[in-house]
Amino acid sequence: IGGWTLDVKHWKPTWTDEVYKIHEWEIGRDIDLEEAFSFYAPQDRERFQKIFDNAINEGIPFDGDFQFITAKGNKRWVQSKGYPEFDSRGKVIRYFGTFQDITERKLSDIALRENELWLSQLFQQSQDAIMTLEAPEWKFTSCNPATLKLFKIESEEGFKKLGPWDIAPVHQPCGQLSSEKARVAIEDTIKKGQNSFEWMHQTIDKDQLLCNVLLSKIEQGG
Repeated sequence: IGGWTLDVKHWKPTWTDEVYKIHEWEIGRDIDLEEAFSFYAPQDRERFQKIFDNAINEGIPFDGDFQFITAKGNKRWVQSKGYPEFDSRGKVIRYFGTFQDITERKLSDIALRENELWLSQLFQQSQDAIMTLEAPEWKFTSCNPATLKLFKIESEEGFKKLGPWDIAPVHQPCGQLSSEKARVAIEDTIKKGQNSFEWMHQTIDKDQLLCNVLLSKIEQGG
């Protein structure tokens, strides 16, 4: 993490060595404010300028993540923070702050969001019925459109009021109560991590559907 200061009377920035390194610029080289702003990528430069100008005008701190291009043309993400320093009359005389290369973390966050988007699209567009349920009541917590179509249920909110035994006949073909067999299947899945079995489902119109079910345990929070 590097540090910087700005004399607002002369608009002269000062950087620590680490800030020069992040910019991939010669340490100690003179820098003016316009040059400092020019390192921000075109798509973020105006946003940074507005945040910076507002902070200066209002005498308030600022903090933001911005796309950045070094003196050698390398693209990075940086986090810039600034804090005002006032004189005895309450007038801003200086800004100081930190400057950090956050490229690795930012790219990881972007990749995670893209993966979450892909999974969401897969969930929504799949032709297979996909649903989730949670302990301790084992009610459904979400479902995709294919699920609603299969069971002839109008909305996800309506589906979330149900459990596995509510979309099944009272007894499975083996004669066991659906409520008992469902709980056994859930317990086996918790132990094994995954469980595949045949299950007789039932729509709200009482139409029975023999399905292959793949039940998987998902660990939340890592």
